Amino acid sequence: MDHGSSIPFPSERERAILAVREAVAAGRVHVIRRRRHRHVFARLRLAHDGMLDALRRLEAHHVRAGPMRDHHDGTRDVWVFGPVVEGIEMYVKVAIGRTEPAGVPHAVVWSFHPAQHPMTPAGDDSDVQ
Repeated sequence: MDHGSSIPFPSERERAILAVREAVAAGRVHVIRRRRHRHVFARLRLAHDGMLDALRRLEAHHVRAGPMRDHHDGTRDVWVFGPVVEGIEMYVKVAIGRTEPAGVPHAVVWSFHPAQHPMTPAGDDSDVQ
C-alpha cells in the first residue's frame, strides 16, 4: 500500500560510496602496498590520512566503473573512482565487502595513483560496469 511517501532509495553506486565511507570511519580499510603508491604519496605529499580523506569525499560522479567481480574474493565488488586530489585526477580501485554476521563494510584499496589518461565518468546506474 502506497502512503504517498517518496523516500528515495540510494542507487548502487551511492551504496558503494556509503560502504567505503563506513569502512573508513570504522578503520576497516586495507591498502595494498605497491611501489607506485609510495611514489604518489611522496609526489603529492599525501600521507595515508590524505588518502583516507579522499575516500571519505567520494561522490557518485567520481564513479568510473563498477561493480565488477573481485577475482581474489568473490564476496566483494570492485569499483573504480576518479576523484581529483590536489588538482590531479586519480585512478582509485577499491574492493568493497561486508563482514558477516554484522555486515560491517571493509574496503581494500588496490590502486591509488594519478590516472594515466583522462577518465570518462560512468553514466547512470543502468550502464555502470
